[in-house]
Amino acid sequence: MVNKPNNHEKQRILDDSERKIVRELIKNPRASDNHIAKKTGIPTMTVNRKRKKLEKEKFLRYYVSLDKGEFGL
Repeated sequence: MVNKPNNHEKQRILDDSERKIVRELIKNPRASDNHIAKKTGIPTMTVNRKRKKLEKEKFLRYYVSLDKGEFGL
């Protein structure tokens, strides 16, 4: 029998810059790395690297919501 990992086993502590990046993405998920860098003071390449790492680790996921009524679909 294979043991499945518990949700708490995936947890890790985000560092200060990761928290700042995530906060900006919560405000605006479509924000560019350049925009996040300007808002947080974190270098653009660092924002890019950390954002990609968070996406790869599945800490960040993006969703789309479509209002069918508004567009008559």
